[in-house]
Amino acid sequence: MAKITWANIFHIYQPPDWNKAVVLKVVRESYQPFFQKLIKHPNVKITLNICGSLTEQLYILSCGPVLENIRLLAERGQIEFTASMKYHALLPFIPESEIKRQVQLNYDINRKLIGATYKPKGFFLPEMCYSRQSADVIARLGHPWIILDEISYNGKVGEVSFDEGYSLDSSSLKIIFRNRDVSDMFFMDILKSTSAFHKKIEQDNRSNKNLITSCDGENLGHHNPALLKVWFDLVSSPKFTTVTISEVLSSYTKFVSVKPVPSSWASRESELKNKEPYYLWESRHNLIQTNQWKLTKLVLQQIKHTGTDNINYQRARNLLDKALASDQYWWASASPWWNVEIISVSSAKLIRVLHLLGVNKTVLSKANKYYDNIIKISHQWQSSGKAEQSKKNYLASEDFTRYFGGEKVN
Repeated sequence: MAKITWANIFHIYQPPDWNKAVVLKVVRESYQPFFQKLIKHPNVKITLNICGSLTEQLYILSCGPVLENIRLLAERGQIEFTASMKYHALLPFIPESEIKRQVQLNYDINRKLIGATYKPKGFFLPEMCYSRQSADVIARLGHPWIILDEISYNGKVGEVSFDEGYSLDSSSLKIIFRNRDVSDMFFMDILKSTSAFHKKIEQDNRSNKNLITSCDGENLGHHNPALLKVWFDLVSSPKFTTVTISEVLSSYTKFVSVKPVPSSWASRESELKNKEPYYLWESRHNLIQTNQWKLTKLVLQQIKHTGTDNINYQRARNLLDKALASDQYWWASASPWWNVEIISVSSAKLIRVLHLLGVNKTVLSKANKYYDNIIKISHQWQSSGKAEQSKKNYLASEDFTRYFGGEKVN
């Protein structure tokens, strides 16, 4: 049996100013053992997206050995890096100027703390949230490729061929799609052995030559302790040869022009049919998210029209960078992710930006209205049980068990 060429892209990230105890726990359970083990497997290669938000916190929390291991692995050619957004902002929701800013911030901090070996090749969109406008910005910035979930191909799962390359219609930007069902094995409870993984590949019947997987790196060890060993057992198997994403792309002799549809790596086919491509972060039926985005857009407008000579501009600018992180919208989805405190604290950061900028009373009144709506509705959902019921309904529609932070999601 011929070896399968396997390209893994791992995304690792922690929200800005996150709970120190949580970050250190993830370091112990995931980052530290993963990169240490990778050093002991010199023939194994991965592509890595590390958001600058995490890189910075690893440095602040004296987790230098993790960064040193990443640097060593890159020097040995075992890690290929991707560019991304420093604070995990979702590209389809913010203007080009903000995208460019976060991409540069991400490059600067990773280059500073990881070193000259940080030479990103392609681009990783947070949550793989894709829009054509976002792709065009990435192409203009000079990045040669992006990775998308296979549902982006045409709105359905299971129709991508992994034996040929793809390129964005009317663009030089290359696209590589991840195999969703195989990738998602790494956050399900069913992947308890290598045999289950091989069985999934056989059932899928599209990755007998090239296997493209992508998932959160925290899935290995932190969210599910058993998966760290399973993954290393798999990549140590003679059935696989691991390569980087760029190496897979260089092996293709043919590239098919495609027009991906707006989507994310969590999108369901039903959500795309309902024209809600980013459902977990923006649902027209979710009034919390509606007000979150109204507040976010208002703050973006104000920062755009504020001169840099404003005495508090830089403080406001830095705070807004962090406040654009995708987490607050995700935790307001109740599908199944839900946390009133995160919703409240994140919205308060946006209000703080406006106070720093010294906006007029009319703008501040409008912002406070959005903020009050966010707080009021989220507490109503919490106290009435609506959020809990929404979580249960979402989980009931899935035929697998999720794990988060080592615990079953229910």
